[in-house]
Amino acid sequence: MESMLRLRPMSISDMLDAAFRLYRQHFLTFIGIVALLQVPMAMIQFVAQLPYMQALQRFTTRPPVLAPGASPLDIFPFAQLLPYYALIFGLSIFQYLLVYNLMTGALANAISRSYLGQPISILSAYNIGLKRITALIIASLTPFAISLVFVAIIVGCAFGTFYTMGVRSGEQPNIGLAIAAVIGLVGVIFVGGIAGLFFYVRLLLTTQAIVLEGQGPWAGLARSWRLVGQAFWRSLGILLLVYAFIYIVSLIVQLPLIILGAFFGVLLNNSVLYQSIASLVTYGVLILVLPLQFTIFTLLYYDLRIRKEGYDLELKIEH
Repeated sequence: MESMLRLRPMSISDMLDAAFRLYRQHFLTFIGIVALLQVPMAMIQFVAQLPYMQALQRFTTRPPVLAPGASPLDIFPFAQLLPYYALIFGLSIFQYLLVYNLMTGALANAISRSYLGQPISILSAYNIGLKRITALIIASLTPFAISLVFVAIIVGCAFGTFYTMGVRSGEQPNIGLAIAAVIGLVGVIFVGGIAGLFFYVRLLLTTQAIVLEGQGPWAGLARSWRLVGQAFWRSLGILLLVYAFIYIVSLIVQLPLIILGAFFGVLLNNSVLYQSIASLVTYGVLILVLPLQFTIFTLLYYDLRIRKEGYDLELKIEH
């Protein structure tokens, strides 16, 4: 009955209070859901990038002698570092498509069950995430594709700007045209940022729609679009509050540890140590803040359903 009493429209302060309460009550479960995949990912990334960090360490501490007339680019170890960046890119894609979707699907399930007063566990939460992983991956590709379109437009405008500025050998730029091109590029970046934020907010609840309602990828995207609907500005405000809080928490946790890592890295003349600490701290902060972030978003999902569909009345009738 206690969970039924909570199913009511919430103010932003009520939502944040409920989110922190759920986070505290189920801290180990929520943290365990994220850590189950993030800890192995951190270890894999550390082991995989270690040889390349060591190669860069050797280059920076004992650089080859630069021959007269040669460029520093001629002795930079591109051949050794290129596979490293390719590896990081591959791990990032794997993290975004599979690991992140599995974690957020499991989190949405666990947070929902805890909010409704139902028993939860780490493995049972992942059970739903695995069942919905294909839909989650397909749905996540849509905003990714949209962002690529915006990036392609911005890159194209940037090349056009450089072209009009006369960034070619032996040419004098047309000052008026160059200024107009720069202003146009800034305008395109600004409009692209606003459009990207708009799509992000409207599709914010896609994971919840897919996992909690069993929607397919396109139906989940459409469901989030409709739910946010006229509550766009409220959802945007909650989103900005969440990320501002997460930024502050991340700064408080990360800054001392990164400074400590930088100090010992300089003291021991070991950039590998600094990079390793920075990477592990980043993963640690993600493990701490992602459950809280998704708790707030899941409560927003229920709040919008209650306001628009009378979800609490529907549940009472079913019971």
